[in-house]
Amino acid sequence: VYKRQNETCAWRWRCSAGRCPEIPVRTERWRQVRELFERVVDLDPDECSAVLDETCTDDPGLRHEVEGLLAQGDGTGSEIPRVIAAAAAEVVQGAEASSVATAPTSIGPYHIIEVLGRGGMGSVYLAEREGSSFTHRIALKVLRSGLGDTGLEARFKSERQILADLRHPNIARLIGGGTGEDGVPYLAMEYVDGGPIDGWCDRRRLDINERLDLFRVVCSAVQAAHRSLVVHRDLKPANILVTPDGHPKLLDFGIAKILGPSSHAHTMAVTRTFDRLLTPAYASPEQVLGQPVTTASDVYSLGVVLYELLVGTSPHVFAGSSPTEIERAVCRKDPDRPSQAVRRRAGTVAGDEAAGNRRLNPERLARRLSGDLDTIVMTALRKEPDRRYPSVEALSEDLRRHLARLPVNARPDTLSYRAGKFIRRHRTVVVASSLVLLTLVGGLAMTSWALFRADRALTLADERSHVAESAFSTLQTLLDGAIPSKQHGVENVMVREVLDSMASRLDTDMPTTVVMPQSPSAADQEVELRVRKVIASSYLALGLYAASSSQWQ
Repeated sequence: VYKRQNETCAWRWRCSAGRCPEIPVRTERWRQVRELFERVVDLDPDECSAVLDETCTDDPGLRHEVEGLLAQGDGTGSEIPRVIAAAAAEVVQGAEASSVATAPTSIGPYHIIEVLGRGGMGSVYLAEREGSSFTHRIALKVLRSGLGDTGLEARFKSERQILADLRHPNIARLIGGGTGEDGVPYLAMEYVDGGPIDGWCDRRRLDINERLDLFRVVCSAVQAAHRSLVVHRDLKPANILVTPDGHPKLLDFGIAKILGPSSHAHTMAVTRTFDRLLTPAYASPEQVLGQPVTTASDVYSLGVVLYELLVGTSPHVFAGSSPTEIERAVCRKDPDRPSQAVRRRAGTVAGDEAAGNRRLNPERLARRLSGDLDTIVMTALRKEPDRRYPSVEALSEDLRRHLARLPVNARPDTLSYRAGKFIRRHRTVVVASSLVLLTLVGGLAMTSWALFRADRALTLADERSHVAESAFSTLQTLLDGAIPSKQHGVENVMVREVLDSMASRLDTDMPTTVVMPQSPSAADQEVELRVRKVIASSYLALGLYAASSSQWQ
């Protein structure tokens, strides 16, 4: 990672312990080599050779140096990386030895207890105030001697002013500051006895909801800094420590940027330079590209931290540590969605361990992250600053809405999405209401069926009553026409004669006059059958079997 300030450039080496002694190695020649190398490194061999032919016609030495770098990138040589690694290790060891040999016993009014850490800008000590009636430990940050003329002293004083203006329970507060006897400035800050947020969560096996609650507290601290017009620019787990009782603290505003033009005018000379001090894994694309930095950069860095808290790995995969590789990973390649990253790592030791630290197996963790959390994280990690969340507060609000099972603002507000969120949010009420509704619908259906059957029964009863009445009326009509006494005054008539007359009228006149005036319906046929049954029964009673049988033909 390099910085460029005016015409002075330096390479900064960083190791896993956070140490970064500066090695000034930049020259005008190296600038030419680097620019040409970055221009051709991604080209095909033929295109690369054509560009080198055109550019290095009058400078074959430049071409030789660039081709040497390209050869190292292809893995065809191993000497340069070995020499660089050895030189870096030697510088680091020398810096550590020098620091240990010259570690002070006191600085200003503070007694040094132990070394907490060392870096390129200086060292951090655990200290306590001498002569105090009670023990109050603080973190003493001291600028390394000899760096006062490099611009870092101005940045150190800028950090002191920033911390003096910030007041938030989750930001490590400034206790004091001054200059030691050797003229080196120092900062006395709140001592946070805790660990980085990612490791703290993993050791306690916090589930997803607990991690989101803790992360939202960090968001409130960053948002407080933004309200004071301060952009942190180096948000990462190492700068977010969590105390044993679960309170996160935001640290290290050493490369923070002031957005305000008035009250912090003395710091603007530092923040207006082309400064590219950053941590690649957490830096936003605009930081890597040297573009203007706004609060959207902190939104991106928080998105990376959130990704690691949920998945257990970084969203970026760096093929190397060169600026070109960093730019390719951060600015060009889209990371996997959190749920995709979990599924991709499933079955590996690291993937299964990460899921276990969240009290889930990989498949259940992937399902937990899919949907809203995928959308929230990927919105914070968008390459274009104006497409991310407009503020850290908006990011935190979407996480709150997700935890409350409300629709999040980052997803399209469709009817099906809102309905699904409502059902998940009020699962018990919806289930109970559904059971009540099903009971009512079932009761209504059973009542309707019962009413239908009752109505059908009444209809059948009415039809049977009509049939009976029609049969009686038809029989009465036949009798009236068959008894001669009704027509001629004859009183004594044989029963057979009456039956024969009725049967004859039924066969001739009744089908077209009484029983079936228009078309033979089921009711009319039943009336006829009943009348014939009466006549047949009467014939049978008189012993006239042939006549009785004829009524059924």
